[in-house]
Amino acid sequence: MLVRAIVLAIAVWIVSRFVLDGNPLAWPLAIFSAMALQSGASLLQSRDDLRINAVIVFVAIAMAMIWMALPRQEPADA
Repeated sequence: MLVRAIVLAIAVWIVSRFVLDGNPLAWPLAIFSAMALQSGASLLQSRDDLRINAVIVFVAIAMAMIWMALPRQEPADA
């Protein structure tokens, strides 16, 4: 349990230091993704109808990440 906590702390530090450092919008997306992945993983261990909900949660996470990765479209000046 102690080793798992240390590994998780190091992983969170690496991600926060090198991946999320320059983008303030990445922090809420990372928190949303982590919480939704945890919820989806727990739903996968339940009944069949809840497994379908887990798939929907995973699709929502993927869509949010794709939406954040798309480049901005600048408005055309007339």
